Amino acid sequence: MTRHVIRFAHALVEVPDPGASTEFLTTGLRFAHERRDDVDWFVPRGEYNAPGRPGLGLVEGSATKLRQITADVEPGSLDAVAANLDGLEHPWTRDDTGLRTADPAGTPLLLRVPEPEKWPQPAAQNTPRRLGHINFKLPGVLTVDEFWQRAFGAKKSEQIGKEFAFLRFGSEHHNLGLREGEGPAIHHLGFQLPGWDAYREICDHLAETGYSVEYGPGRHGPGNNIFIYVVDPTSGLRFELFTDMEHIHDENHYEPPRWQLSDRPRTMNKWGPAPPDSFLFG
Repeated sequence: MTRHVIRFAHALVEVPDPGASTEFLTTGLRFAHERRDDVDWFVPRGEYNAPGRPGLGLVEGSATKLRQITADVEPGSLDAVAANLDGLEHPWTRDDTGLRTADPAGTPLLLRVPEPEKWPQPAAQNTPRRLGHINFKLPGVLTVDEFWQRAFGAKKSEQIGKEFAFLRFGSEHHNLGLREGEGPAIHHLGFQLPGWDAYREICDHLAETGYSVEYGPGRHGPGNNIFIYVVDPTSGLRFELFTDMEHIHDENHYEPPRWQLSDRPRTMNKWGPAPPDSFLFG
């Protein structure tokens, strides 16, 4: 299957108090911020082969709710995606912005060919670099997993029981995480950090500005990446700040590991400490 999706461009999320969430994202996580077309956009530094563009947009709503995920696709691939969706007898539409559809769980998706844009960059050095992955809560994980592979050319990287699946668009272990639950909803947005040394300064800065880490540091099993998780106290939107993610370069010989759900403690954190209930059930 040919790869069509390059990366997730951004998530557009409704939150009850965009002003308070903006304070957290700009003061605590130090994203650059710009308001365009009634959306508050938050921009990481734009390194690691990703252009400086927003990873998150916020609009006001009655509760925290996913409005849309936008994905960048390879130039010329929208026709192929449309043909894949037709073959699956799955509905889609197309307009000047790109191709619109939803996965079988109802996650609203916009696929587009990226164009150069000018956005502000964060002033601080130790800030999130790019949106690396999105982890969704949704019903029917394996059905959605198969859809992403057949419609968009994603590759399976790992699976835990029937409840968790990890998929990739390129060599990075996962750009899409799926977990069984009510949804579709975002469990967390994963932003890459420049390296292990960044955590000390970032965690100190969070504490100095009145915010705290929900979980970590630790090292996941799937992806083998180092992590911390922080939560916007107003909206409840969760962010993973990760580094040292595994890459899969030998597609011809890679066999996705398959774990049992009973293995979950080992896959969650190889260093040991279990997550709090807020992480497991939030």
